[in-house]
Amino acid sequence: MRRFSVAQIVHLFLVSSVFYSIISTPAVAVPVGTAPDLLVSSFYTDSVLRYDGETGVLIDKFASGGGLGAPAGLAIGPDGNLYVSSRWSNSVLCYNGSTGDFIDKFVSEGLDWPGGLVFGPDGNLYVSSFMGNSVMSYNGTTGELIGMFANGSGLTGPDGLTFGPDGNLYVCSNATNNVLRFSGTDGLFIDTFIDGPELAGPGGLTFGPDGNMYVSSHIGNSVLRYNGNTGEFIDVFATGGGLNGPIGLVFGPDGNLYVSGHYSNSVLSYDGDTGAFIDTFASTDKIQPTFLIFTPEPATVLLLGLGSLAVLRKRRT
Repeated sequence: MRRFSVAQIVHLFLVSSVFYSIISTPAVAVPVGTAPDLLVSSFYTDSVLRYDGETGVLIDKFASGGGLGAPAGLAIGPDGNLYVSSRWSNSVLCYNGSTGDFIDKFVSEGLDWPGGLVFGPDGNLYVSSFMGNSVMSYNGTTGELIGMFANGSGLTGPDGLTFGPDGNLYVCSNATNNVLRFSGTDGLFIDTFIDGPELAGPGGLTFGPDGNMYVSSHIGNSVLRYNGNTGEFIDVFATGGGLNGPIGLVFGPDGNLYVSGHYSNSVLSYDGDTGAFIDTFASTDKIQPTFLIFTPEPATVLLLGLGSLAVLRKRRT
C-alpha cells in the first residue's frame, strides 16, 4: 500500500477544493469604488468642488489651499492625482486624487494667468498662459519647465486646449475668436482650425464621442459643433436652459454633455446626441464655475470563485 507524505495530502486537498470551487461557484461582478464624481473649479471660492456624478448633489469642497486662487483648468495626471491651474498665483497645484489633500506646487514658473491644462501623449503637462499668449510645457513627472511649446500665428488669450485624435494640439484663442492647431510633437503652427463669425469668446473645447469638436462660446452663451476633421461649422449644438457664460465642457459617463455656466453659477446637462437641454445638473450660489472633469470610471473586478482565480493564476505562470 502506497503511503503519502503530509505535503502530498495537503496538495491533493487543495486540488480537490479548487475543482469543487470551479464547478460550484457562480461568476460575480463586483464594482470597485463608486460612480464617478464631477469636479468643478470654483473661481469665486478658490476651490475645486465635488458633486455626485449621478445626482449633481454637492458632496464637498474637494481641493483648496496651497495658494489656490481663481482655479481654472483641471486634469487627472498619470499618477492619479488632481492638477489645477491657479490663475492668481500663476502656478499649477497638485492634490491627492483620492482625498483632495494638497501635495505641492507642481509648476511655479513660466505662466501668466494660466487656464486650461492637459497631459499630452508624451506624458508631459501643457498649460495655456492666457496673458502670455502661449502654451507652456512641463515635465509630467517633476513639473520642471521644458519651454514655450506653442505661440504666435494670432494666438491671443489661449484658454481651453486638448490633444485631438490626430495627436495635434488644439487651442482656444479667446481674443481672436478661433481655434488654432499646432503640431503635437514640436508645437509648430499648422493652421487656424476654426475661424467663423458664429464663435464669440471660445473658452473650452473637447472632441465628442462622434469625433466632432465642441467649443463653448462664452459670449454667445452656447456650445458650437464643428467637423472634427475639417473644422467646418455644423451647428449650434447646445444652448438655453439658463446657460450664461459657458467655459468648461465635458461628455459624461452617460454620454451627455455637461457645461459650466460661469455667470449662472451652475452646470447644465444636454443630450449628447441631440443637444437638447436636459436639466440644471448642479447649482451652487456664488461659485462661478470654470472648467470641469469627471473623475475616472471605477474598475470592475470579475470574481469567478476561488477555484477559477487559482486556475487563472496557474495559467499565467
